[in-house]
Amino acid sequence: MSELEQNGGAARNPVKCRLCLGNVCDVGPLRQSHIIPRFIFLKSKSPKGRMIVHDGGADPAYQSQEDWKEPMLCASCEHRIKINFEDYLKDILYPRKKNSILVDGPDSIRIAAKADQLALSLLSIFWRAVVSTLPEFTWAVVPHYIEEGLRLWIFGNTIPANWQKLVLVKVVQIKADNDQVIAFLMRPFSRKKNDQTFDFVYICGGYCVVFTIPPPLNHTFHRSDALRPGSRIVRIRKVSYKMIPELKKAVDEMLKAGLRGSVSVE
Repeated sequence: MSELEQNGGAARNPVKCRLCLGNVCDVGPLRQSHIIPRFIFLKSKSPKGRMIVHDGGADPAYQSQEDWKEPMLCASCEHRIKINFEDYLKDILYPRKKNSILVDGPDSIRIAAKADQLALSLLSIFWRAVVSTLPEFTWAVVPHYIEEGLRLWIFGNTIPANWQKLVLVKVVQIKADNDQVIAFLMRPFSRKKNDQTFDFVYICGGYCVVFTIPPPLNHTFHRSDALRPGSRIVRIRKVSYKMIPELKKAVDEMLKAGLRGSVSVE
């Protein structure tokens, strides 16, 4: 009998931390870990505490208070994720100190930040989606070697110099028609680019993040939205929500359903 069968299913009674692989007998009970950091969820909520959620499929947009969390990490690894990655994401994506912003123009923002650390911080979210048992993340399926590679990178807070050969990480900021950031939540989805390459797409908290696995062989970083390995300056392009087909479809449906006032706009 498998460990999953013995314990009534991983979602109901997990016995190991998914990051350090420690047994709960040794590392203590698992925390309710957010797949997408809670502070990003909060950026997607309206003043009434609700979010507009769209699953990218045929179902219409709807209002929700969901959080997407499950028992996954021990207390030590939960803390490791926070101080190494979530705090960094908060500082870069929602900076309180303006001295990190080099240029804030109409088309893009340039930030003094380590692209490698930002990529690893975003990949920590993708990895959580991959190992999650929640139905919202069933699309996040990658070969075992990628899953294990990501776990080792995240656990050790280190990323190889040639990480872009395994995955491309792209991030853009989403703008509404009034040129303000539009904070909208979609259930993560995938795009099949060809027989071998997939885009895994997250839209949340005013940003669209895309993980491409495996990267195209002919990819160049010039005028690309992908994070450039080794760079200490991160450029994040500002795009209209209409430039993202799945998001435009969701917003159009939302407006048609009369949910205009429920979208959080910063």
